[in-house]
Amino acid sequence: MGYRILADENVEQATINYLRKLGHDVEWIGDVEELGLGAGDESIATYGRETDRLILTQDDDFFTQMDVEETA
Repeated sequence: MGYRILADENVEQATINYLRKLGHDVEWIGDVEELGLGAGDESIATYGRETDRLILTQDDDFFTQMDVEETA
């Protein structure tokens, strides 16, 4: 059973394709109508939480901007 992943816009397409090949359900934010490119971290976190997806990002300050209780 694979993971449900939400890939941020900065994740390489090759990485997304590889994760899908491994059996993971990967959704890229550029393909998500509610988000799209340039979506804010809070919107991404909310969508990930609402759809039970792990967030994959290369944004090194993504979690420093989030409230710890909000992400728990």
